[in-house]
Amino acid sequence: SAEATSNLSRYDGLRYGLSVNENHPVAASVTKMSDLTQLERQYASTRSQGFGREVVRRILSGTSVLSSDRFHTHYEAATKVRAMVAAQLREALTLSVDVLLTPTCLTLPNQTDRDPTGMFANDVLTVPVSLASLPAISIPWQEESPIGLQIVGADDDKVLEVATAV
Repeated sequence: SAEATSNLSRYDGLRYGLSVNENHPVAASVTKMSDLTQLERQYASTRSQGFGREVVRRILSGTSVLSSDRFHTHYEAATKVRAMVAAQLREALTLSVDVLLTPTCLTLPNQTDRDPTGMFANDVLTVPVSLASLPAISIPWQEESPIGLQIVGADDDKVLEVATAV
């Protein structure tokens, strides 16, 4: 969530992403636009039209986690967990196997009727790899299949070699 907040902050409609006129009728109804500066109205209009519910949910969650009053509560604990996950994954890839093969997510894509918790749960297989800063690739399990296979390794070359072979 914090990563989504940080990464998506650049989509302001000026430099990156969709650009919606601040007077767009749907965008104008989203917030009380009269209390905002022209730049804030541009951001609000663009983001209300360009981001779906799940993206907005993740941005708000990340903003909460990144707020200064929650820094000690979340960040310090997350740093410890990140180090532990990275160490365990690197140990498995160093001592036991060349690569890890996992599904990319727990459910099939395009199931938009899931609850928010289910949407977050779908990240459970990809987030640890990102936390450990390991190279990974997601490829289709079979041709024309909606199921993704994630290949995780200790180095880029091995991951790409396995992905090409699969």
